Amino acid sequence: MPVLFEAPSQAPKKTSKKGRQAVYPFSTPFTAYVMNPKDIRFETQGTDEEVILFLRQHIIVLIPPFILGIIFFFMPFILFPMLVRFLQSPIEIPSGYVVVGTIFWYVATFGYLLTTFLHWHFNIFIVTNHRIIASELPNFVFEKVPRPSEVVHVISDLTENRKKGRNV
Repeated sequence: MPVLFEAPSQAPKKTSKKGRQAVYPFSTPFTAYVMNPKDIRFETQGTDEEVILFLRQHIIVLIPPFILGIIFFFMPFILFPMLVRFLQSPIEIPSGYVVVGTIFWYVATFGYLLTTFLHWHFNIFIVTNHRIIASELPNFVFEKVPRPSEVVHVISDLTENRKKGRNV
């Protein structure tokens, strides 16, 4: 996660937390703004680090892609009959191709909507008492993927154990 701001090494003295209360007692998966959240944690959080603010784009930014998804959903019902009517070719398209093309169209539409939602959901900003963090989707997608050099070591260890007769 890229750190956008980090506080100086000398942190101010801690004050009482009595005045700090969460603006929202809970957060949902669609929450865009939470002050002093209780249930927000992140991977590189320090022991004395407190989350002050959780930010994400408002869900209203998903309305244009959702409208586009609705248009894409109804497009085959309008586009395919128009193409058949206006493009009179001597070669007839087999019905299997039309079915596969329609399925591909809907899978692509769903993929577009899913990637748009995931991009919105996982691009967040966290403000703590020490730093400001911008967390993006690639950090979550490749978090547990080992590097190629690590994979080579694991595979070589497994082959050595197998040669020695140990089952792993």
